[in-house]
Amino acid sequence: MENLTAKDINDRFMNKIAWVSVIVGLEIVLGLIGNVVVIYVFGRRYHHCNFRYFVLCIALIDLLSVFTTMPAEIVSQLYWYVYPMGKSFCKIKTFLSVFTISSETYCLCVVAVDRWRKMCRPHGWQIRPRHAFRICVVIGIISAMQSSPVFVLWGLYSYQIENITVTVCEKDEQYIGSNYHPIYISVNTVILISIIVAMNGLYAALYVNIPRLLLKGSFHALVN
Repeated sequence: MENLTAKDINDRFMNKIAWVSVIVGLEIVLGLIGNVVVIYVFGRRYHHCNFRYFVLCIALIDLLSVFTTMPAEIVSQLYWYVYPMGKSFCKIKTFLSVFTISSETYCLCVVAVDRWRKMCRPHGWQIRPRHAFRICVVIGIISAMQSSPVFVLWGLYSYQIENITVTVCEKDEQYIGSNYHPIYISVNTVILISIIVAMNGLYAALYVNIPRLLLKGSFHALVN
């Protein structure tokens, strides 16, 4: 009978998903170039408006993901069953992953609200540049709070495959058998899906109103 090791099991898994790591690597390169260009254009060339702050916020979050989350994901994929980076690295990696996803979702939703108000409520209250900056700060704080349970719930977890002990970056061992981990994931998923649904609803309402707004001559508000 073949004497397998954790490294053998990891190598088999890595060979199956190597293409995923290649795609993530390409995303890192494209994300770095694209976001640097966006930050330069909107930071130095774009006129002063609330949309500028939102785009810069999204680009900076993307850049954070490019430098941290994506490379850490490649490490996880290459060493899935023999995770080499330790519990602290696992917690930080997962925190940043949840943080970037949450904050980008919130930012995109705020952009949808801003577009909707400018098009459908052009004479009502609008988000000003000073408001936009504060909103971006609040989004960062809320996303950090939403992601903070990761530091408790995530960590290294060892179990057996084919009588071989493997170590993965998943739930912390002290929470094995508890419901905290799935509850946290479920709550986060519901929150993000609800925001995405609300955002799509706003854009749907916006597109439905575009013909009427064109006739009224207020379409220029969308780009201001």
